[in-house]
Amino acid sequence: MVTDDRSNAEVGTQTEFINAQEIAKLTAAPPPGRDPQGDPDHRMYVRMVVASLAALIVIALGIGAVAMVHHRSQEQLSAHRAQCEQALADLHGRAAQYDQLVGGDALEAAKITDIQVADTKTVVALDEQLHAQMPEAVTCSAVSIDGYDDLMAQISDNGEWYDAHIESLQSAVAQVQASKQEKDVKDAQGALGDKIREARTELDLGRDKVLDASTYTALEALIGQAETLAKGNDIEAMEAMAPRLADAMAKVHASREAKVADDERKAKEAEGKKKAEEEARKKAEEEAKAKERAAKEKESKDARSKDR
Repeated sequence: MVTDDRSNAEVGTQTEFINAQEIAKLTAAPPPGRDPQGDPDHRMYVRMVVASLAALIVIALGIGAVAMVHHRSQEQLSAHRAQCEQALADLHGRAAQYDQLVGGDALEAAKITDIQVADTKTVVALDEQLHAQMPEAVTCSAVSIDGYDDLMAQISDNGEWYDAHIESLQSAVAQVQASKQEKDVKDAQGALGDKIREARTELDLGRDKVLDASTYTALEALIGQAETLAKGNDIEAMEAMAPRLADAMAKVHASREAKVADDERKAKEAEGKKKAEEEARKKAEEEAKAKERAAKEKESKDARSKDR
């Protein structure tokens, strides 16, 4: 059949000079009347065939061993490649985390200038972190197990670099942010302190000199609250206190001016009253003198009439 012939042809091709039928013929008993022991050519031919067969067996075993070793080597190479790709995927995850940090919190922190922080060294340290030399890219492409071992070592080193720099960059960002917070708190405390001193000056000027005493009391109480806030770190509360103090100061100032105006009014009223009283007194004195003169004139006139 076609299939069997094709199969036999393949076998014949692979063992072209190891044909079992030929070997059987060569090693079979000689025909009648022929002594194989007496035929040296026959014996030599048999030995050559046997030797060739042994050699071919050895070669076949060697080829099989080489093929097995090659197959096992390819399996090991594939396993190392898979291990490398898994490690590389993990490395890419760390690199992505680093890139996200660089393009996120670190980028925002880098916008903070040295005049916005309490310690300028934090800004310098962050800049150095952002300019750190990144490791070279790695690809899982090698032709030997030793090559993959080298790649794995490089991936491990790169992973350690990313781990270390993610931590150090996060620390640098946190230090810049903390330094800015410290500066902002100090600035807020200073600004509130200046406002408190202004308020105390207004309070001193208004002592016993305000028309509405409640404005003075309110400012005094608010100054106490502001002084407590100025010792803390609540920036929003300190910033919100400044306009409250300004409003309370304005009320005291207005009440103080109202008191001055009221005092002036009262003084004018008192002066007017005093002047009116003085005028009335003078008028009364003049009237009394006029009466006295009139009385004296009458007495004198009466006296002159009697003398006549």
